Amino acid sequence: MNTATNTAARTAAIIGAGPAGLVAARWLREAGFRPTLIEEDIDVGGQWRVGGPQSSVWPGMRTNTSRVMTAFSDLPHPPGTPPYPMAEQIGAYLRRYAEHMGVLADARFRTRVDEVDPDPAGNGWAVRATHADGRTWEERFDHVVGATGRYRVPTIPQVAGLSSFTGSGGATHAAAYRGADPYRGQRV
Repeated sequence: MNTATNTAARTAAIIGAGPAGLVAARWLREAGFRPTLIEEDIDVGGQWRVGGPQSSVWPGMRTNTSRVMTAFSDLPHPPGTPPYPMAEQIGAYLRRYAEHMGVLADARFRTRVDEVDPDPAGNGWAVRATHADGRTWEERFDHVVGATGRYRVPTIPQVAGLSSFTGSGGATHAAAYRGADPYRGQRV
């Protein structure tokens, strides 16, 4: 079987356009697949898109890993990137990576995947999704990659008294933190 011929026309839906989704799209494209990124947000970056609805990073936040550890092996950070880049710099880097690797041609932003089911005839997967404007669509893909990330939904621990806490700022999950300003002068 000639793999190059058979994979050239094969399609792959990649759910999520954060770091894992971008890398999956890049290498699937390199292998001759036609990847389609499907992302609920308005742009790539996932957790690193400052201000995105699923992001828990805030303006000015710095990574806790070095620029060497936050770069893909096939695209270094631009010259002048600080040793520990800010969230905005990581977001811009991911955007540059997506453009440089040519994985945005079939990207579908502002689109939520509602369901993925195996095709009854055994020909891949049926992906059903809803665009932010309410339009729904269904498409068959040969393969599906789930790259939605592990931080998509914050986990709230069971803490006695948490639901009845009446402090001035209430109880806030770290995922909702967007900077220190709302807490200045408060007892936290």
